[in-house]
Amino acid sequence: MHALGRAMGDCAVSIQPESRNFDITDCQFTITEAATHLRVSRSYVYELIAEKKIRPVKLGKRTLIQGGELRKFMSSLQGAA
Repeated sequence: MHALGRAMGDCAVSIQPESRNFDITDCQFTITEAATHLRVSRSYVYELIAEKKIRPVKLGKRTLIQGGELRKFMSSLQGAA
């Protein structure tokens, strides 16, 4: 497996609740993975994209969300609370 594959594998581990100290900034998440990470539904992730609260990246037909986008979104929630 090449370095990117290993890195993406490491990122997949980060969406598990027991892996709270993993830095997600350099990871790419599918819509389903982002929903799991945020603990919301896939449709809510699509709402966040439509409301421009999270910016997706298109890779061919795939829609991915950068870990930095998820971190920025979560930080904005903490600032609003």
